[in-house]
Amino acid sequence: MQEQFKNIFVTLEAAKMAKERGFSEWCAAYYDIQDDNEICANVIPYDKSWCEYEMSGHISVPAPTHFQITEWLITNHKIYVFQESTERWKIAYDLTCGRFGQAYKTNINDALLEALKLVKHE
Repeated sequence: MQEQFKNIFVTLEAAKMAKERGFSEWCAAYYDIQDDNEICANVIPYDKSWCEYEMSGHISVPAPTHFQITEWLITNHKIYVFQESTERWKIAYDLTCGRFGQAYKTNINDALLEALKLVKHE
């Protein structure tokens, strides 16, 4: 991925997992996976009709922003991901009747991956 986009979009692994878990919102960019496994983020208008295609050895996966995934997790799954300190991200989630579970990671990408693992496949 181009260096300037690393802090805006989730990783390819998180993008794939979010899609598997039901994330289907509009994204401004996508990952273009080519025959030689070269991965790059193409910041072009995204359209669901070509959200994932296989043509000439290319596969496209929507690349949501960190904010989009965080909002989706809160709104749809009651999973909260937030920065607790400069060196720690917290994942909080409702276990049952207001009892919360929690986990900690050192960066936003790892925190989002951990949170996405809590979402059941759709």
